[in-house]
Amino acid sequence: MIKRGLTVFRRLRSALDVVVDDGVQDKKDVAIAALKRQHESSPRTLATLASGLEAYAAMCTTLAADLATLHGFEMSMVDEAKSIAGILVSRAGTTPTVSSAPLVARRDAILGLIRARVQKLRLVMRFAFAEYPSLLKATASTHDRERRRASRAKLAKPTEDESEPKPKPGPSKPAPVDDTSDDSDRIPDDLIDDDE
Repeated sequence: MIKRGLTVFRRLRSALDVVVDDGVQDKKDVAIAALKRQHESSPRTLATLASGLEAYAAMCTTLAADLATLHGFEMSMVDEAKSIAGILVSRAGTTPTVSSAPLVARRDAILGLIRARVQKLRLVMRFAFAEYPSLLKATASTHDRERRRASRAKLAKPTEDESEPKPKPGPSKPAPVDDTSDDSDRIPDDLIDDDE
């Protein structure tokens, strides 16, 4: 079931890539780009695979007319994705809220449109005020400056000396937890394709 779920996940993702590659930048391009950012790597747990299948199936349902013209794509795969997601959710023990999925997809699409407009506006403003660097600096995003500053500090920070042993956690300090999911929720590594 997991292997088939991964196959369906990849097929839906590639079908949407073909639909987007029509040479026209429109709302569906932004929505699919937001969806791909949300599910950019291969799922590593049953819950993320189920979530990805649900999201891609919802997008395929929205773009059913475009997908129907795609040679070799079977619309029954969308229904299969939904049923596999339901089975995986029951196995994973978590239930995503189905009613909020369309709202989340719509929110992501709107945020993608806003982000694209803001980037375009910033580009135009940088060009228009290129002769006034003091104004550019005063109006530039504080978030971007802080992010660049943190990035430079991280690069300048010396790496830890490997010869020094790390302190072991004591009774007052619990051991750090690397991963909150249990191993039963994990997808085997041989099924995950990291070359994407």
